[in-house]
Amino acid sequence: MKIVVYKTIGQKDLFLYVAEEDGLSRVPDPLLEKFKLPEVALTFDLHEERLLARDDPKRVLENIKTEGFHLQMPPVENEW
Repeated sequence: MKIVVYKTIGQKDLFLYVAEEDGLSRVPDPLLEKFKLPEVALTFDLHEERLLARDDPKRVLENIKTEGFHLQMPPVENEW
């Protein structure tokens, strides 16, 4: 599946994955309102065997198929 990943100026390391064919059309309006000024970060082909830095590709694909998007949250910073 061809994936487009959007970043936001509103928060560092917050990414929104969508199918290229759908774009942002399936992303709920409340999420788009919080995802200020989405900007394309990258576009790539995603399949279940592809390695991703912080997410399981199967989970990402499933979320996109069922929900229309996958939201990658910033990593939790260790307070130590």
